[in-house]
Amino acid sequence: MDLEKKKVIKKYVFVFFICVIILITAFIMVRYYVEGEENMPFKLDRIIIRSSIDSSEVDKDNLLKTGLSQENDIFIYIAKENNADKKIKISKVEIQNIKITKASEKYNYKVFLPVSNNISTMYKDSSKDYLKEKIEYLAGSADSSERHIINEDGGRIAFRISNQSIGSFELSKDNGVTYNGELLTELGIKEEELAFNVYMELIIETTEGIRYKTELDFEMPADKFGKSSTKSKTITDFTDVIFKRE
Repeated sequence: MDLEKKKVIKKYVFVFFICVIILITAFIMVRYYVEGEENMPFKLDRIIIRSSIDSSEVDKDNLLKTGLSQENDIFIYIAKENNADKKIKISKVEIQNIKITKASEKYNYKVFLPVSNNISTMYKDSSKDYLKEKIEYLAGSADSSERHIINEDGGRIAFRISNQSIGSFELSKDNGVTYNGELLTELGIKEEELAFNVYMELIIETTEGIRYKTELDFEMPADKFGKSSTKSKTITDFTDVIFKRE
């Protein structure tokens, strides 16, 4: 075999190996895009959505002027994987790029953070709207909704999506009222009109400086109210939730 033929063969062998490397790289990239991060130290454990009908009252001349709102409290639980390195901790958890979709244009939505650890007064005096801002929970030794802290080994974050001023009415102080789906019907409010979707990005940052990001999309409220004033649902199937490094 002469020298020229050897050069041609070497050239084709070189090109072949380059093509193999490109194909392997492409396969790995496509697989990562489809399947996301493997062997993460933390995972989504469950998400609880608690939807309710709430009111705000103004006392005027023995009448209560009552404004109705539809509240959706979201609790996201993050757990540590059993085989994860114990030295790896959560540094912080973020919620960003919140978007309300498939919603009626006549309603006004806001996002609030807890101001108390008491479940019944969590958002009583919460006023800052985080709809267009980033939500951040720093890590600590224990969960604290009031201080916006999540346990460094896994815990819970909470926030509220409020559909404000969905209706109003007046009643005598001596008359009681039940805030449920039947009240909505009496006021001409269709439950179908209260339905909306919320999109957000969840980021788990570890003490190693690695940021794992995923996208979440929920239907709100949790269910139709009917004769109830509160509805809840728990999400545990995260088959379609893919985390990737930022």
